Amino acid sequence: MRVKLFSHIADPDGLGSVILASLTFKNLDYTLCKNNSELNEVLKEFFEKKEYLKYEKIFITDLCPSEVFIKLLGDLGVNILVFDHHMTEKEKLSKEYPFVISMEERNSKFTCATELFYEYLIKENSQIDRPTIKTFVEYTRLHDTYDWKRTGNLEAYKLQTLFQHLGWYGYLRNFQDKCLNEKSFMYNEKEKNWILTQEQKNRESLENLLKYLRIKKEESITYGALIGNYEYRNLLADEIAKIHNEIDVFLLIAHDNNSVSFRSLKDIPVENIAKEYGGGGHLKAASCKLTPEIELKLIKRFII
Repeated sequence: MRVKLFSHIADPDGLGSVILASLTFKNLDYTLCKNNSELNEVLKEFFEKKEYLKYEKIFITDLCPSEVFIKLLGDLGVNILVFDHHMTEKEKLSKEYPFVISMEERNSKFTCATELFYEYLIKENSQIDRPTIKTFVEYTRLHDTYDWKRTGNLEAYKLQTLFQHLGWYGYLRNFQDKCLNEKSFMYNEKEKNWILTQEQKNRESLENLLKYLRIKKEESITYGALIGNYEYRNLLADEIAKIHNEIDVFLLIAHDNNSVSFRSLKDIPVENIAKEYGGGGHLKAASCKLTPEIELKLIKRFII
């Protein structure tokens, strides 16, 4: 059986789904995208060239196509499943199109694409229903949903540090091997050294970036804004929350990823802010595509 997977390249949740698929299907092709906009571009070519005819199963994880492509998938009757935990408009889509599995919370816990995909896959292949893989999935969920903070699980948070250090391909290979060959999920000495090296690099980078933080208040909301690399979006949000109690929302303009990330440091629903610029997301985290027009608006509003 030939399988195609589209997933998110930018964080452990997107890669977690690829790792699970590689352990489940022998004949797997995958394409990684930076965001939903890039996914739409890739799918356009995928359908125009009728590449979908090559595959018996197609999956999309941690991303969701626009409604135009969702409708096309439904009309074509393609054997496809979409696993995405970012609710917004996708909740409506999941009601209209049963192949869109969209869920932000399950059993009073926030979920993630890797967990949703895993629950589907263990019905297909019981061999991945093993302790090491279960822990990997749970660590991915804890990291992606920020539940690692609530539970104090720093081991889950270290997935992001390894993702930074290894890059997407190194992360993929490392955890494929770990899930396949190790009986329990514990970081080995090599991984611990990688983590220490990256943590030192992060401390230095954050210290430099925070020099350029701009703080602005609009009505009752205080914003903190920076221009910097995409990989530091969550680390910066965590650090700013510690040292700037007055900031409610943090946003990062990331040229390297052509995106703007919004993070809620309190209880401001940042998905609403992202929607103002054509983006989306959920309560705590959202994003939009970075265009010259949007960048100019953001700089005038938050930086200058």
